[in-house]
Amino acid sequence: MIKKTSIWALLFISLYILSNVSVAGDMSLQDLFTEKGDSDGKHHKHNAYDQQRLLIKLIGWSEAYTPGSGEGRVDNVPNVDGDVVCHDVEMVDLQSNEVIGISTDCFSDAEPDSGGGAGFIGTTFLNFPDGTIVAQGKFTAQPVLRETTTIDGVPITAITGAGREGNSFIGGWGKFANSSGNVRVSGMIDGTDYAFLPGDPLYFDCIFEIQFFDDAADDS
Repeated sequence: MIKKTSIWALLFISLYILSNVSVAGDMSLQDLFTEKGDSDGKHHKHNAYDQQRLLIKLIGWSEAYTPGSGEGRVDNVPNVDGDVVCHDVEMVDLQSNEVIGISTDCFSDAEPDSGGGAGFIGTTFLNFPDGTIVAQGKFTAQPVLRETTTIDGVPITAITGAGREGNSFIGGWGKFANSSGNVRVSGMIDGTDYAFLPGDPLYFDCIFEIQFFDDAADDS
């Protein structure tokens, strides 16, 4: 009798677990985290899954120009003193792999180091069809230690990137006039003949991860 009772109990428990798994199976991973209850008994969306993200790539060759020279798209770079050079580069949506605009990447306060790398301030104008985000951060570029190329075979001379805590946006207009958010950059560049001077060529293959802190991009 004990054995029969145990078998029925195990069967009941198994069916209960399977029924709950089938319900969870209809939910996405995001749903599972979003619907998790907190200590106050309420359901809250957790920041890691609640904020909308965009992934774009800046890619292609570009020659440096001085803002206001009439050679490029930007006449003025905010929050910057001293020498500045800018590059206009195609901006690709990584989900659709389509060109969605032209970004402008501006470099200032360049500090080369003895190892061939450099630190600099990067100010990027991300020009979407319905608005522009202006983001700014502290970048580092360091020479590659092993032979590196892009997927298309372009030789890469340096790895570059930037990241920070909190808001990276310093301005915007159109749809993003009142936006705030964080921008993380991971990229590869070919700067064989690059010295932060007007006319210097630079190849970009840089991924920008944009995380919004508000609802400005909800209807993207």
